[in-house]
Amino acid sequence: MNLEFISDSLKHQASIGLPILCFSVTNNNLHITTKKVASRFFEHLEDTTTYIEFRVKNKFNCSDEEITNGIEFYDYILEYFESNSIITIKEFFKLLDIKNITDITSESFSDKWNLVIVTRDPTIRLLSGFTELVDSMLIAEGVSDNKEIYDIILSYLNKTESTGEPFGLKYFSVDEANKIINYFSKTSHHIVLTDEHTSNWNTFISYFLTKYKGKFKVVDIDDINDMKIYGKDESDTTNKHIYLNWLEGYSNRHYILDFLSKLNHFLVTDYINYLRIKSLK
Repeated sequence: MNLEFISDSLKHQASIGLPILCFSVTNNNLHITTKKVASRFFEHLEDTTTYIEFRVKNKFNCSDEEITNGIEFYDYILEYFESNSIITIKEFFKLLDIKNITDITSESFSDKWNLVIVTRDPTIRLLSGFTELVDSMLIAEGVSDNKEIYDIILSYLNKTESTGEPFGLKYFSVDEANKIINYFSKTSHHIVLTDEHTSNWNTFISYFLTKYKGKFKVVDIDDINDMKIYGKDESDTTNKHIYLNWLEGYSNRHYILDFLSKLNHFLVTDYINYLRIKSLK
């Protein structure tokens, strides 16, 4: 791997959120993934014996207290995410028979454990995530109580008044849902930058693999052959039919391209690292 490129890539992480590191243990396999890349799938696999999460922070941005209370992982500080974990740090280290988190990068560790790196095309992850965020805004923000946005959406759908149905993309026809997503893609593309869907996961994993000394397996959750080892053709994506309908609609194309162009600074970096990870399969 080109270490200079990886180093330059990491600079982008100061402005875009870092991933939440998710470890899932099944039999003698240690899966490493992040939020919004099948974390729920690996958390609830039938053979999963434990699951733990850490927030990742750039060490140079951390206070002395954060460094003292966190776990040092090369240029990062890992902060235990207790509310989403089913095991303590002490129990996790004991299970893996390690003393420090950096021990998982050692060659001796790979003699005992099969390391599985979970990845996904960041473009697909971004578009899926954006439709999920739009849906959340419609439901959680109570759009029906916000007359300004409510009227805009109705006018955008060429409706003069509500039918009284609940808001949420699944309550609209495919054409109507696509129009709503298109509207938000023009006006609210920035919301995805503060969401976990745009954490530089592939960039972080590329950096991790420069430190890793042992054997590992790469699983792409959108690759049918990769997912067959788990008895599935694909991972569960709750809004898959909604974002696929959006992607497949020809009239949506210029909205999608415009949306992606606004987030190009994130996508280029992470997509190149995604291809680097895939090349190691």
